[in-house]
Amino acid sequence: MNKHLTPAGIALLYGILAALWIFLSDKLLTLFLPEHALALWINLFTSLVFIAATALLLFLLMRKLLRQATDKDRQLKLFYDLPFIGMAISSPDSKAWLYANERLCDMLGYTRAELQQTTWADITHPDDLDDNIAQFERMKSGEIDGYSLEKRFIRKDGSSINANINVKCTRGVDGKANYIVALVDDITQRKRAELALRKSEATYRSLFDNMLNGVAHYRMIFRDGVPVDYEFIAVNPAFALTTGLKDVIGRKVSEVIPGYAEANPDSLQVFGKVARTGEPTRWEHYLAALDKWFSFSIYSPAPGEFVVVNEDISERKRAEAALRESEDRFRNIFSNAVDGILLADATTKKFVMSNPAIQHMLGYSAEELLQLGVDDIHPEHDLPDVLTKFEQQVNGKITLAPNLPVTRKDGSILYADINAAPIMIGGKSYLMGFFRDITERKQTEDALHQAATVFQYSHNGIIITDLEGNILAANQSFMKHTGYSEAELLGKNPRILHSGRQGKPFA
Repeated sequence: MNKHLTPAGIALLYGILAALWIFLSDKLLTLFLPEHALALWINLFTSLVFIAATALLLFLLMRKLLRQATDKDRQLKLFYDLPFIGMAISSPDSKAWLYANERLCDMLGYTRAELQQTTWADITHPDDLDDNIAQFERMKSGEIDGYSLEKRFIRKDGSSINANINVKCTRGVDGKANYIVALVDDITQRKRAELALRKSEATYRSLFDNMLNGVAHYRMIFRDGVPVDYEFIAVNPAFALTTGLKDVIGRKVSEVIPGYAEANPDSLQVFGKVARTGEPTRWEHYLAALDKWFSFSIYSPAPGEFVVVNEDISERKRAEAALRESEDRFRNIFSNAVDGILLADATTKKFVMSNPAIQHMLGYSAEELLQLGVDDIHPEHDLPDVLTKFEQQVNGKITLAPNLPVTRKDGSILYADINAAPIMIGGKSYLMGFFRDITERKQTEDALHQAATVFQYSHNGIIITDLEGNILAANQSFMKHTGYSEAELLGKNPRILHSGRQGKPFA
């Protein structure tokens, strides 16, 4: 039938042919049976009415069928033009693209005309071609009706995409493949995401396995909403090294460390809160069963689960305890030392700390001393010497600066031996000076020096004896007037003066 005939044309052709057939039949019957002419004309009229009615029905039926076919074609076109997935029809013999929808063209970067000049084998990635052809030949031979596989296509610009293809074939009555229908889903983004996920998992696994800190993944066990125990899901190698616990996967902590829940109810609360709320936290905790301090970083990767990154901080805690003890000892020594102590900034020479002894020695309060510096507590005319010795002590050239004058708050002067050493605090340089008040000693030394001067240079003869009267010293005038030398006098009794060696004034 001519594909260009319309339903009206088909109905009209049917009516004309049927009417012509009946008309000719009636003419022949009238010729041979003239006595029945009226009946034949009546029959002719009835037949023509019937033909007209059936032609009309045929017209309506053909129009309905044509509309249905048109709707199917439209629906099929809409289906093929869906923007979600690539669709194509290809030849089973040449593998050429016979039809491709816009989505497939966009995927591959070709126009429909360009794509129809190629075969699907031409734009299949070489590494995927053999497997694709093997499945295609099995389907073509009738061994299978279709197949699905993942493959790569080479785009027009040379880049490649990953695709998941579902292929079916239509067959004739002889079972031979007529057309190949393919659905092509672009899974490039999914493959990239999977690759990124694999890399991320590999990175996480490498980090998990090689971290110096112990890492453990747990599942919290609740009873009536209360955390009562937890189970080991995974641990890294460092976990055993930091805790000493081995073969723990799949076991409860109550099995690994008996009595743990009773001894550490606070840890169950902390871990349980993270597993329940998903809020991460940090926590330091002493495990008596292991006799170790740990710093825990805790987070929840999934509801009811938590991960603990633990760091053994036992050494740090011991060091902190030792530091506190040292600081306490220093504070006690600093506060109770007999000598005055001042801590000065090595650069600005300003005081940053003082002990009670120096506050009492100088008459300043601790707050007042914090407003002063080295140049505020020494007489102005002595400052050059004082500052020189300060720099020498800062540089470690000397430790003792003896007999330095120090000015009290009331303006009076005391003398001190200042023993100092440089120290570093928080990356800054300071000088800690110990002040020993030698004012009384200096006064005694000065008095003795003065007495010695009088003794030595007096015009009167003078001797010094011990309690038994033995001569300990004699001045020049005495030796001059008596004629005795120092060697002759030392250790002798003054009765030596009655020896007749001297004149009457010594008798």
